[in-house]
Amino acid sequence: MKEQLYDNNIKFEMIKEIKDDLIYYFRNGFINPKFFFEFQDVKFNDMKEILNIHFIISPAVYDYITTLDTSIDQLRHSTEPKKDVLQGEIRGRIIWNETMQERYRTGNTTNMTFVCASTDKLYNTKENIVLKKSLEILEEIIFKDVGMARFQKYHWFKNGEFIMSTVKKLLNRNIYIKRIDTSKIDISTKMLNDVLKSRKKIYRDAAQIIKYYNLIMSENMDTINSLLQTTFIEIQDVDEVFELFVIIKYIRNKFNNVTFNIIDGTEDYFAKAHTVDNNRVLIYHNRSAVKYLNFHITLEDIIGTHKYLQQLKNIKEITNKFKELQKSKPNNTIWAGRPDLIILEFNEDYLINITIGEIKYTRDIEYAYTGFKELAEYLEFMEINDIPYNSLNVEGILFVEDVDFKEYSIGNMTVINSNDL
Repeated sequence: MKEQLYDNNIKFEMIKEIKDDLIYYFRNGFINPKFFFEFQDVKFNDMKEILNIHFIISPAVYDYITTLDTSIDQLRHSTEPKKDVLQGEIRGRIIWNETMQERYRTGNTTNMTFVCASTDKLYNTKENIVLKKSLEILEEIIFKDVGMARFQKYHWFKNGEFIMSTVKKLLNRNIYIKRIDTSKIDISTKMLNDVLKSRKKIYRDAAQIIKYYNLIMSENMDTINSLLQTTFIEIQDVDEVFELFVIIKYIRNKFNNVTFNIIDGTEDYFAKAHTVDNNRVLIYHNRSAVKYLNFHITLEDIIGTHKYLQQLKNIKEITNKFKELQKSKPNNTIWAGRPDLIILEFNEDYLINITIGEIKYTRDIEYAYTGFKELAEYLEFMEINDIPYNSLNVEGILFVEDVDFKEYSIGNMTVINSNDL
């Protein structure tokens, strides 16, 4: 219990220190509106996409869509008088004097011609236009600008399936919504203000959603801060918080012009930066950077080598044969790894520096030794793919929380405590 409390306190302090950079984080986590952080720098990279995502997961949008799903039958319409000349049928009220005039005019004096009065329902009211526009904004973000489907597996978007299916259903299947034509209409401030006074909540809410979105996209700082506070995605795992804390602190101190990629589990690199010499830098977290490096040893790599490796090969081959008998897919991998941190530095097109990082959230020296061994494996087994390099320097760094070593470096490997970043 005491250890858990310590971890929670440390986690909170780490998140607090790097919160502005965690706005890019869209991997697994949960929304924690209790943090109430003030965000100092909202001029981040990919600003529109990040704000769009936070807008979609905001309580305001969820409440609005939930209300829509149950209130759409309240759609208002206006009516327009219409006269139809009909043969052999009656629709609406018969206008007898015009019916007789029509029969005499056409020479059709039978009793099968009728002039009838009816009304067409018109759904292009001011309120309905605003309603549909609000849905079109949500559709544009969810299915085109952002592609929210990729986040459905994450806890913080647990209502995603309901949100996406409801918006799609209302726009594409609801016959009343489909009748509303917004193609040539711009929503003015006056129109929004008028609809905000509507007697029906469904229309007031639609106007409010558009107004809220316009404020966010106009970079109103108070609105943005409020949005980010109520939709902040807290990382569940303290180990991952520590990894990001270490990486962000390290690269912020070491490089210039650090810009982060959106971190959603599908990203290529974590961030990019430049050195003081204006060399290009790519930073990877929990990614193998397979375009440049390989951390993978197969059976073919150890043929004809030391007896011990041949024994490993024999073990792997007999295991694969047993798998094949069970109709399972064999695996030729002897060893594979994925470092916590990879930093690649390029001078023009030439790779000139590789930094491999292993990160352990620990104060225990024995566990730190495990991390050091893993780091040594990455450096030893790493292979560079078919890319040009020149005077290449390779180094390894083990990051730990707080471990008291007598020596902090050996060869090209270094240990750094997080307090020293």
